[in-house]
Amino acid sequence: MNHHFFLGIDNSQPNIARTVCLTLDGTDTSCLTYFRSKSLLAFQGILEKTVGEMRPDAVATGNFPHDPFGTLDWLRQQETQIAYYDKHQTMGMVDQDDLEFDELPKVYSRAYELALRLAYEVGWPRIIEAVGLEATYLRHKLSELQSQFEYLDLKLKRIYTMCPRDPPFSMCQLELPF
Repeated sequence: MNHHFFLGIDNSQPNIARTVCLTLDGTDTSCLTYFRSKSLLAFQGILEKTVGEMRPDAVATGNFPHDPFGTLDWLRQQETQIAYYDKHQTMGMVDQDDLEFDELPKVYSRAYELALRLAYEVGWPRIIEAVGLEATYLRHKLSELQSQFEYLDLKLKRIYTMCPRDPPFSMCQLELPF
């Protein structure tokens, strides 16, 4: 799978840009880093230092008039696609089970939600394909396990027919998810 790289920039304040760098690989998202910057030069330096030559597939930001230090203008000049979202468009993006979000300082939650929304919006065809492939693989494996289970149960029954006592149980009496 190819890694896809997205930025979420919280531009709700005119004098600071809180940024989260997120990758999407199949169905997995991974937070590369997060940082805040108070100048365009700082933003560029931190971005280069943390992600190197990687270029974001796209950037998500809030639907505010603020462009902290010309950050969004600079990204546009780099031919980076920028998507704008209202707060209600990112609500519910983060699951309570999202461990990366739990480890993220709360001041970066908006930037994380923005990046996650964009990653899913842009990557949904790849996500659906990856989930479909994994489901097909697991269905095949489950079928193989069912066959092995039935074979072992038959062997046990044969062994117990040779024993003078009653078998204590049949494997088929076990509750299994298939």
